[in-house]
Amino acid sequence: MPDFEFKRLEQLATVRGGEEAGAYLDEIGKFSLDQMEPDEWDTFCRRLVSGYRHALHVELREESPF
Repeated sequence: MPDFEFKRLEQLATVRGGEEAGAYLDEIGKFSLDQMEPDEWDTFCRRLVSGYRHALHVELREESPF
């Protein structure tokens, strides 16, 4: 896969991870990171990374030639 194509997929995954993390902020009603409790920060980070990884996995699978 060409480098420019992988960067495009990473950008898509970054957006999806951000959407997941943002949805969590909506759920807890906090929109400033400094207002979060440590467990909320942990969940926020997990949702961000999980959303990114999932989107990247899905996009790569859909783009895979095999």
